[in-house]
Amino acid sequence: MATKTYRVRGIDLDHDGTRYPEGSTIELGDDEAAEKRRWLEPVASTEPLTLVEQPKPAKTAKADDKGQSDDKGEGDKQ
Repeated sequence: MATKTYRVRGIDLDHDGTRYPEGSTIELGDDEAAEKRRWLEPVASTEPLTLVEQPKPAKTAKADDKGQSDDKGEGDKQ
């Protein structure tokens, strides 16, 4: 039986002699959760995600910056 993590909502929940206040998390099996489903909200998995490194784009020529990097902006300077 797989256990999942749920957040208690709407009430304080008593389970196996322990009180779980609203907003706290609880781990329950599928059968236990089915009985209390009305007051439970599934919590996203806390397992670490595997990061996939994205390839870096090739360096390309700069887009037309209108010469601003060379102090040659549009219009006259004052």
